[in-house]
Amino acid sequence: MVTVFTGLIICLCGVILGIVKGDDGTITGAQIFVALLLFGSGAIIVHEGIQSFEPRAIDVYRGNTTLEITYRDSIPVDTVVVFK
Repeated sequence: MVTVFTGLIICLCGVILGIVKGDDGTITGAQIFVALLLFGSGAIIVHEGIQSFEPRAIDVYRGNTTLEITYRDSIPVDTVVVFK
């Protein structure tokens, strides 16, 4: 969860940097580049932080998950992977 907040803060810094104008009332190309770099890296960090909450095959192998099977008339109709 800390990763997602860190990414959001980096994105916000990029947006603020892209909005703030210089002394002469213009935005320089270097400022736009750094703002896009910050925003892009923050978005990647947020994306990776959100994906870490999804179960992966290695979690099943390591025993971090359980499989819940729903039966109707002794026939399996649904399965759900649940983190322990």
